Amino acid sequence: MNDTKKNSISVCLVAHNEEGVIKRCLDSVVPLADEIIIVHDGPCADKTLEIAANYGARIIIAERAASAEPNRPLSYEAARGEWILQIDADEFLSPDLQAALPKLAAEKNVDAYEFLWPLYDGERYRTKHWPFKRAMFRHSVMSFLGTPNDFVVGVPGKVKRLPLLLEHRPTYNNYTWKKFCTKWLTAAKIQAELYVGDFSAIKKFQYRADGWSKKILLRIKHPLLITPFDVAFVIVKNLYSGAYKEGLFAWRVVFMWGLFRALTNWLVFRSRKNQYEG
Repeated sequence: MNDTKKNSISVCLVAHNEEGVIKRCLDSVVPLADEIIIVHDGPCADKTLEIAANYGARIIIAERAASAEPNRPLSYEAARGEWILQIDADEFLSPDLQAALPKLAAEKNVDAYEFLWPLYDGERYRTKHWPFKRAMFRHSVMSFLGTPNDFVVGVPGKVKRLPLLLEHRPTYNNYTWKKFCTKWLTAAKIQAELYVGDFSAIKKFQYRADGWSKKILLRIKHPLLITPFDVAFVIVKNLYSGAYKEGLFAWRVVFMWGLFRALTNWLVFRSRKNQYEG
């Protein structure tokens, strides 16, 4: 990255048929972005890419993965900025975050930023001060493994958490049991398939390990045994991080996250059982 411009920001986005929300997203980032890179997850069936082209975005059509994480490394590889601003089509920058970005990009002693990302139910925000999302990172030092819901970008240095609002307003409530049985179940199946598949085939960016972490290996080898501890860890960690102060909606979401972990572990167990029997 010898041609990297100092303090430059590459906005990286993975989308799939998002014509209803992507303009709002791009409107919020275009005044600050040195470049916009959009990876479309599979063939586009609406006007998403037509809208993106009007903003001068560089467009990559990826093989359909049915999840953003497996295709995020493609956007990082194409980026030339000193900083990556990762955003989704149903997200957009608040005015305060827009105003702060140039100063954040000029920081020399920070490698990543986490912004306030409150839970939205399709109509209104249901939390005020939790959770936070890691969404901006120094390109040269970040690492990423493209598995769904293991999406925290790794950085070696300081991660700074700021109460600047990264707006997230999907057109639906992602935290219903109906969504859990459709969207969340699909994500769990994808994650389980990757866990029991070929690690070398997973898309990565600057990821230096040649295999799974010890924690993930334990989930793969002993998925049912580890599940009670795994679920308890997810719930306690998220409640302790601030969910416990945010009301019943936040508690329900945290328990859904715990249930998602249990579901993924069950699917790993079933996939491994089928492999042995096959």
